[in-house]
Amino acid sequence: MQWGKAKNVLIAVLLLVNLFLYAVTAGMVRQRSHMDEEYVENAISLLQSRGVAVERSVFPERRIGLSTLNVSTKEMLYPMARALLEDPSLEPSVAGEGIWFRNEKGSVLLTGSSDFVFVPVKTLNSLEEARELLIKSGFSENELQIEGDRLCQLYKGVLLEGCVTRLQGNALHGRLLDTSRGSSSTQELMDAANALLLFAAHMQEEEKVPCTVSLIGNVYEVETGGLFNAATCTPAYRIVCEAGSYLVDAVSGAVSQQEEDS
Repeated sequence: MQWGKAKNVLIAVLLLVNLFLYAVTAGMVRQRSHMDEEYVENAISLLQSRGVAVERSVFPERRIGLSTLNVSTKEMLYPMARALLEDPSLEPSVAGEGIWFRNEKGSVLLTGSSDFVFVPVKTLNSLEEARELLIKSGFSENELQIEGDRLCQLYKGVLLEGCVTRLQGNALHGRLLDTSRGSSSTQELMDAANALLLFAAHMQEEEKVPCTVSLIGNVYEVETGGLFNAATCTPAYRIVCEAGSYLVDAVSGAVSQQEEDS
């Protein structure tokens, strides 16, 4: 009986120790991810001297904490095409613009590693209906989000830049990645302050200063190759000002202007 009580006490103590260690570890992670206030204020002042105004409320509180995703795109959208046409054994054919899947349900044209056009025989009445079809074809609810007249794809809650689908007439067309085929890797990422300094240097070179930054967010910058290559999704900062929307690669620091359709 005494051993039973002692065992229960020991288990309770071990649980408390584990909870304490978890709390300490979580606190250390938060501390490392949080940017020092003086550091942020110095960055804002430096940016101001270079012609880029950033309000403190716009500046991110924490450092970016995303991983790079590499996705094998070889025959990546074949399962989706077969699911949309309700035939798991349907074989593709090569003709004209790309790779075709056709049957009595409609057609799916794959024009690149991640680009597609789906034209069903049955009328698609809304983007929500199209979203439901894509979910049934293998995509998860959390990664497909309707924004206005387009369907955007997310990875772990972060937008995959350029992975956008639209419904035009009865044709669903756009770009999608099967992220379940991907593997993630951790790389050292620059913080928002350094990303903004690179952005400021780019804007000075383009003679687009002074300017005011209205938004700083995170996206995945997606680079895809041909039909049999891989797609690389790299964490990036999306910076919006009067001149448009810009991407700063959080790994390489490369700055580019974002296309309006992205």
